[in-house]
Amino acid sequence: MLARLRRAAPWAAAESLFSAGATLVATLVVARLLTPSDFGLASIAFAVVAIVQMLAFAGMPQAMLRTPNLVPRLSDQAFWVLLGLGIAATLACWLLAAPLARFYGSPLLLWLIAAQAIDCLLQALVQFPTALLTRKMRTRSLALRMFWFKTVSIAATLTAAASGLGPWSLVAGSLAGSLASVLLLWRTQPRLPRWRGFDASLLSMLRMGWLIMAEAALTTLAVRGFVLLFGKFHGLHDLGLLNFAMRLVDELGAMITASVERVSLSFFATAHRAGQDLARIFEIGSHAIALAVLPLFLGLAAVAGDAIPLIFGGRWAPAVPAVQLLALFWGMRLTRVLSPGLMRTLGVQGPLVFNAAISFGFAMAAVLLTRELGFVAAVAGFSARMLVTIPAGAGVLARIADLPLSRQVGAVARPLLLAGIMALLVWLVRGLLQSWPAEPRLAVLVSAGALLYALLLWGFDRPGVARIATLRR
Repeated sequence: MLARLRRAAPWAAAESLFSAGATLVATLVVARLLTPSDFGLASIAFAVVAIVQMLAFAGMPQAMLRTPNLVPRLSDQAFWVLLGLGIAATLACWLLAAPLARFYGSPLLLWLIAAQAIDCLLQALVQFPTALLTRKMRTRSLALRMFWFKTVSIAATLTAAASGLGPWSLVAGSLAGSLASVLLLWRTQPRLPRWRGFDASLLSMLRMGWLIMAEAALTTLAVRGFVLLFGKFHGLHDLGLLNFAMRLVDELGAMITASVERVSLSFFATAHRAGQDLARIFEIGSHAIALAVLPLFLGLAAVAGDAIPLIFGGRWAPAVPAVQLLALFWGMRLTRVLSPGLMRTLGVQGPLVFNAAISFGFAMAAVLLTRELGFVAAVAGFSARMLVTIPAGAGVLARIADLPLSRQVGAVARPLLLAGIMALLVWLVRGLLQSWPAEPRLAVLVSAGALLYALLLWGFDRPGVARIATLRR
């Protein structure tokens, strides 16, 4: 089992690192070519389509992962259901496009939503082979798919943006990447699905998917619903600033989450069948993940004030508080990224739905209560939902997995302390170097932060570093 994790972990890590670097480079170039309002319009189209997709697919891909015996007859039926749902979702987006364009007072939004809606059909064709590869822990194939998706998507986005297509460039990049994924993934399939009559086995799979769908839909609505209301209350310019911050931070956090969850559920399930101590595995895994991600996100929060204007241009400087708040949010959230896999392995899904409902309610309350308070207050309220969802999830895990809160906190306390010390010292040094030119100051801050964190790890957490190193052997 450990050998399987060692094979999977490097590909998952490479996928996250490549995605982060590619997103950063693409955002750097696109931010020079597009305005905040362009970002704002595109983010509305993406939000609408993402919500419809999540509601339409009914948890089918996740149910395929959890079905104990996914025989060809059952997987074939699942494909045709997914394809039908993709077509229905596309049609639903087309019906919503005109009313939403009137709601936001932007005729162009109608055509942006209508074009992006095609992604519903493409995602149906992506999710079926992705689920089959994930069941087999074919991490290499999935990572290569992501490399290809990002490369094609970024190339199409940059080409369209350089041609002056404005918000259309973001939609074009999204569709091009999804189409490339479809072509690559279906080359990995040994056979094409056959048409088969539906039976009770499919209904059982669908029932399994409903609770998973509810959690995923609420999670998506918390983010996308916030984006839609934020755009209405604060305007396209501020929405563009928020979308810019999300492209920098959320995409990286979501990619790390997807990479870890792709491995963790299969790993926990295998360990559970072997009678191993899942609580201990959770502790070790959470500690290792916290060591890797906390310095990245806390460090970004510390240097964002210099990095954003210098790298992306002065017009994006107002997005700095959003980048910092989202970085802090994701740093804390990723310390809990193993919780869903452990809960699902133990057959628990209801608390995950409840936690997602809390997150959704908090996000909606944040945007409604801060509609008169400005951009930063809205993002702060949105990010503060972790103050509720993390303790709630930890309480559930303590009860169902025999994992007391003290052990859960202890797993991430040292990495959090060391990363926090690093970020605080970088922030203090930044204040001392205010008279320096921006370029050398940023270079010194990044270098000093990396060196300081390495020294802190060497002095106070060598066992944690050693555990990460074993995955490379």
